[in-house]
Amino acid sequence: MTMRPVGLHESDAVLGAMRQVALAGGRPLSHAASVVAAGHYLLRHEAFDVGDLPGIEPPDLLTAPKDDPALGPEAVKYLAIMAAAR
Repeated sequence: MTMRPVGLHESDAVLGAMRQVALAGGRPLSHAASVVAAGHYLLRHEAFDVGDLPGIEPPDLLTAPKDDPALGPEAVKYLAIMAAAR
């Protein structure tokens, strides 16, 4: 799966929502390694600290991408994969 190129704000929003899914149920941040992999391989994001990502709740992701409203529904696919991988 590849996502079309997105800006830093939008990719941070997607990754932040993925982090929230990874942390669901009280899991430690160490379980968020797949967020880093998604950022690197799928979103072509530069190196980042998962703890610095915005805490965007998954439902809010539909309204977070201000420059590209079509990005939200596409990003939900990433959240579904994250939830299934938990």
